[in-house]
Amino acid sequence: MSQHRGHLPRIIMRADARPELGGGHITRCLALADAARFRGADVAFACNPGASAVVPRLDDCGFPVLVARDSGELPVPSEWNGRADAAIIDLYDSTVEDERGYRAIAGCVAAYEDLPERIHDCDLLIDQSLGASAAQYAGRIGDDTTLLLGPQYYAAREEFITARPAALARRQTPELRRILISMGLTDVRGISWQVARVVLDAFPGEVEVILGARAQSREALETLSREYDRLTLTIEARDIARRMTDADLAIGAGGGTALERCILGLPSLILVLADNQLALANHLHDSGAAERVSPNAPIEKTLPEALARMTPERLAEMAQNAQSISDGAGAARLAEAILTRL
Repeated sequence: MSQHRGHLPRIIMRADARPELGGGHITRCLALADAARFRGADVAFACNPGASAVVPRLDDCGFPVLVARDSGELPVPSEWNGRADAAIIDLYDSTVEDERGYRAIAGCVAAYEDLPERIHDCDLLIDQSLGASAAQYAGRIGDDTTLLLGPQYYAAREEFITARPAALARRQTPELRRILISMGLTDVRGISWQVARVVLDAFPGEVEVILGARAQSREALETLSREYDRLTLTIEARDIARRMTDADLAIGAGGGTALERCILGLPSLILVLADNQLALANHLHDSGAAERVSPNAPIEKTLPEALARMTPERLAEMAQNAQSISDGAGAARLAEAILTRL
């Protein structure tokens, strides 16, 4: 990496978090940033105003965090003299024109992709989706673009890698005693309360709900937790891997957290809350790692029916299938690929 002589490789992470978008983009970039820093890179973030309200860890992550007001902005720390060696772009609203503009600032551009049919002008393209293939990107990327495809590139936080052995050991003797509900930090449409209410009626064991401080159904869940001693409400959990390890079944959305559950072999029921979650939910359902709850009937009907199917034998099968999806070491693989490209 002779171009870095005189300074560490400088990487700017461009990602946003908003209540309607969630915090998954920044969360996976934080995991990648940690892996890049461990390998000697100098890393900074550029995020939309208010991003830290959705992802509080931004405030104490140890990386400089700059404000970017739209997808075309790519600010870098002043001491970098207006240049970065690499830019990691994790935005839903960026365009191929934006990526061409980033090249004026960064020598190498890597782009995350979760949406179909966008065109890219980048050096590396990251698609962590189960079932992602090079054929999907024919005619949409440059001839020299490196494709980093599949859940093996899912950038999980170190806590998930550390927790994986104990979590998988726990799955050897499954029994449905504790359910973890985690529908996303922003709790789209107050779905966490709706799910908790149905689960408490249908399941006699322990239930834990994880959500963000600004979740829509926080107040309703606080009331519900006073009615049910077996309901635990956790706000802004900083030890999610441990809580997943302690659970026998998760109920969650179809975003990146679904892959975190796979790392720990945690069987799950998936409620698709956005169109971009459907492909992953379908793949996990088809692979037997999770069960997609049908959106065509009320959850008052579909969730109890799904819970009734969660026998010890079914949980064991789902756990085995889930743990084969991803080992959680994607951040290290991505960091190595990016630094090698430099």
